[in-house]
Amino acid sequence: MKHSKEEIEQYVEIVDKVAIISKTDLKGNITFVNDIFCDVAGYTREELIGQPHNILRHPDMPKATFANLWETIQSKQVWNGKIKNRAKNGNAYHVNANILPVHDKNGNVLEYMAVRFLMTEEMEEQRKFKAQVIKKLGEEKSKQLSLNKEIKQLYIDIKQLQSQNSNSGYAAEQLEVEKKNKKKMTQQLHSYENELANMTKMAESTIKNAKTKTESVELQAKIALVKIGPLESKIVKLTSMMQAQKTEIIKLDDSVQSQAKVIVNLKDVISSLEEDKRRLING
Repeated sequence: MKHSKEEIEQYVEIVDKVAIISKTDLKGNITFVNDIFCDVAGYTREELIGQPHNILRHPDMPKATFANLWETIQSKQVWNGKIKNRAKNGNAYHVNANILPVHDKNGNVLEYMAVRFLMTEEMEEQRKFKAQVIKKLGEEKSKQLSLNKEIKQLYIDIKQLQSQNSNSGYAAEQLEVEKKNKKKMTQQLHSYENELANMTKMAESTIKNAKTKTESVELQAKIALVKIGPLESKIVKLTSMMQAQKTEIIKLDDSVQSQAKVIVNLKDVISSLEEDKRRLING
């Protein structure tokens, strides 16, 4: 519902004596406060005019409340709700707030006006108690509906059982079968438990034997390492001697090859000298 600026001002004049009234620009900055507003909030007009209205916001108030408030008044609707504010001295106070957009003749929003009525702590406690009662009633109703569903299902199950077990002898027979099955399963379970115990003992014995063998192998390995140590040293020495002898053999072989070449050359020289001697004798 739209209100003209004149209508709003008339309304304000009537409630100014009993209500907490303020005006803000379109950004939420305070442009007007009445005397009751200053008395309750503990601020002077000079401290409030030009300040954003959230100067009074109490940290307990959820952000979603103010998001809904702005969405409502910016869509040119009136917002109503309970708000917890904080005075200058830090004390909290509760108000029942009505936030109204003020329009010009063409329906454009000029400013926002807030008309609040102070709520006593008793009223706030009553409101909280009422909300808790409503919540509790809703929970109980939900529980009752759930119980009704369970009762209905139990009734259906009973009917089915009555239909299946119309003969009491059949029920007794089934009970006896169940007892026998239970006894058989119990015996089988004991058998499995005994078998498991035996397997556990065997596994423990195997592990113990394996551990003993492992310790024996480790001891033998340590003894072998002690014995191998000197042998490794001897092997290194023998290898070094063999390498030296191999080198010496290579040197001797080279020397033999060189002497063989010298002998071949001497033979050639001797052969040449004998040839020259024969020529001189026959010449």
